[in-house]
Amino acid sequence: MHANDSMDVCGALKDRHQSIGQGHIGTEPFRELMHHPAMRDVPLILETPGAEPEHGAEVQILRKLRAKK
Repeated sequence: MHANDSMDVCGALKDRHQSIGQGHIGTEPFRELMHHPAMRDVPLILETPGAEPEHGAEVQILRKLRAKK
């Protein structure tokens, strides 16, 4: 599954990616997604701006969200 936050509000009909937790989606929906049973073995592919250092930070955010219930 491709994962990214959004630069635009829902319904804007745009697909502009933002770093996890820095856009209009925020972190709570990602926390819920990480705990959904259907996502147990589904790999996530980050579709966010930046390079490896930024992506490493986002992976840590997703891991923390997975650990919290």
